[in-house]
This record gives sequence, structure tokens and C-alpha cells, in this order.
Amino acid sequence: MVLSTRVSYPVVPPHVEYSLTPLGLQVSEKVAALADWIEVNLPSVLANHGE
Repeated sequence: MVLSTRVSYPVVPPHVEYSLTPLGLQVSEKVAALADWIEVNLPSVLANHGE
């Protein structure tokens, strides 16, 4: 299961490029949705923490 690919170029200074695989793109959508949910709901979660 690979989420990203890495391409290294034999140059000076070193140059490396990373990209998401199709599976990485799928998971990035889920992570973005979770981050959006946290941004919207964190104040409520923190306000009710400890109740």
C-alpha cells in the first residue's frame, strides 16, 4: 500500500519530487474532510471537555 511516490534526480543541489498515488489522493480527501470537521467543531468539543 503506497500513498506517495518519490522521484530523485541526480543533480546538484539535490532535487526530489513527491506525488500522491491514486490511493494517496483518496485518503487525502478523507483527511481534508476530517480537518474541516475539526475546524468547525473544535470550539464545541473544547467547551464541553470535562463535562
